[in-house]
Amino acid sequence: MTIKELTLQYCGFIEDKKKQCTEQYENLKKDNRKDEADHEKIKENICDIFEVLFKAHVNQLEKLSVSEEEKLLRLKADFTNRFETIPKNWIARLELAKRHNDVANIVIEELKLQVAKELEEQFIALY
Repeated sequence: MTIKELTLQYCGFIEDKKKQCTEQYENLKKDNRKDEADHEKIKENICDIFEVLFKAHVNQLEKLSVSEEEKLLRLKADFTNRFETIPKNWIARLELAKRHNDVANIVIEELKLQVAKELEEQFIALY
């Protein structure tokens, strides 16, 4: 697999996920289910974050004068590391919310972590 192929497949997956979130958001909003609609927006935002980071990693690697194999190895190492560093704050906020019995924030932080995990699993599956 090349970086271009991986980028097309992974970004395609993310775009599909964002489209689903947008559709769900609109449907839930029409049904006056604001909290659930807001959750879809959160999911879409998490997808946006990881899509931007992925594209940034790819753009940096494309500038290097190394083999395609080396670029893929670096992409895997650098991008999978993002799935550890980015969610650290979410995990901390989740623990705080749990300590304060803050159900709304527990749901939000768990949702963020769930989406990040799904994006990570898809990346690894494609890689």
